[in-house]
Amino acid sequence: MPGIVRLTTEGFAAEDVGRIAQGATLELAPEVLQRVRASRAVVERALEGGQPVYGLNTGLGSRRDRPVSPEDLDRYQVQMVMDHAGGVGEPLADEDVRAIMAARIAGISRGGSGAHPGALETLVAMLNAGVHPVVPSVGSVGASDLMHMAAIAMVVMGRGQARLEDRAMPGGEALARAAIAPHRLRPKDGLALISGNGVSIGLGALAALAAERTAVLADVAGALTLEAIAGNPGPFDEEAARAKPLPGQIAAAAHLRELLSGGDLAGGEPPHSVQDPLSFRVMPQVHGALRDQVAAVRAAVELELNAIDDSPLVSIDRDRLLSTGNFHPMGLALAFESLRVALAHLGMLSERRMNKLVAALYGEASFEFGVQRPGRYSVPGFVIYSAAALLSELKQLASPVTLDCPPLDLDVEDHATLAPQAVMLARRGLLVLETILAIEVLVAISALDHQPQPTRLGRGTQPVYEAVH
Repeated sequence: MPGIVRLTTEGFAAEDVGRIAQGATLELAPEVLQRVRASRAVVERALEGGQPVYGLNTGLGSRRDRPVSPEDLDRYQVQMVMDHAGGVGEPLADEDVRAIMAARIAGISRGGSGAHPGALETLVAMLNAGVHPVVPSVGSVGASDLMHMAAIAMVVMGRGQARLEDRAMPGGEALARAAIAPHRLRPKDGLALISGNGVSIGLGALAALAAERTAVLADVAGALTLEAIAGNPGPFDEEAARAKPLPGQIAAAAHLRELLSGGDLAGGEPPHSVQDPLSFRVMPQVHGALRDQVAAVRAAVELELNAIDDSPLVSIDRDRLLSTGNFHPMGLALAFESLRVALAHLGMLSERRMNKLVAALYGEASFEFGVQRPGRYSVPGFVIYSAAALLSELKQLASPVTLDCPPLDLDVEDHATLAPQAVMLARRGLLVLETILAIEVLVAISALDHQPQPTRLGRGTQPVYEAVH
């Protein structure tokens, strides 16, 4: 059960976002609201001082130096949200929207946004009541996820579209059905709600969790195929792994040994070949590199999740608002660029392992494996063709995306990270790789089923064999 996630001043982990996405209730610790109120007080004092502050009493972007009259400040925040609600494309899933909302709630809770406490409380109430804004999938370029976040902010103020109990309806109606009052935007509320990289961070957290599971699946698939060819587990030796002390490599080799323990390959018998093809032999190195990239992604996501990425940033200690570039999640974007390349390399290994296994079973292998060739064998449904097609897509997904954004807003916004695209492509890549690995598992198990003499599988692979059957 998802249960309750409590947000304190210590912040969130990726798992917290994952639980909220799955339906957990979110609670705010009293000290969080206290910090948000302190942040808001700084904004109120800045308004009284009358000095120009970006996005508070001035325009945005190319209009940054145009003042907003005091009588228009509230209306300006509403217009700001409406102007940015320009996303297009298929709506994101409710689970994704919950992750995005959780990420922005975490950002506001850091005290740097200056949002009115009511804005934060409305977001939390929506989340807990299952009022999920309809958020288009395309629009932001990774310099704050403005278009996506504006779709959520529209519902906060009773506009836009939302889903409640699997039904789409006007945002105001959804709030009314959930007994939530719309929040009336005060100065800086609109900017606080649409600022922050909720999409990149929220969906990035879900991707990081999924990638950790994919790394485990990769080892399982590779271990099963190694057993199906009666391959050489020597390269997984602990001393060999620690000779190049990369954390991911050491972890992958240890997991492969654990999967194979208790089976025929771990029985101490001399291997049939002194050295298998690279797609088998370098599993610790390539699978380990994925683990290292996943660790980098998690670190980048959790850093952004618990950072203050607003501009202007509210400094409670110094009682002032500071212009920043913290809304630019370049490190996170580059981490997901690298992750997609690592996913492609794992897909390449998996496809080659399947190819080698099928070639050995058909008696056409150009190298020695200890495969017991069955009298008759065919690849189930020729599913390896599907794996080849998926591998082509996986390689395309590995291409860089963060270099492609043109200058925007009269060349004032002349650089962007495209972090949302980097994350979304990584999520697609994870799904594609998981499918390739699932195909490898099926092919390996089919080969094991057709062997004249049964193979004793390892303690880690036997349960997978039984679960698939």
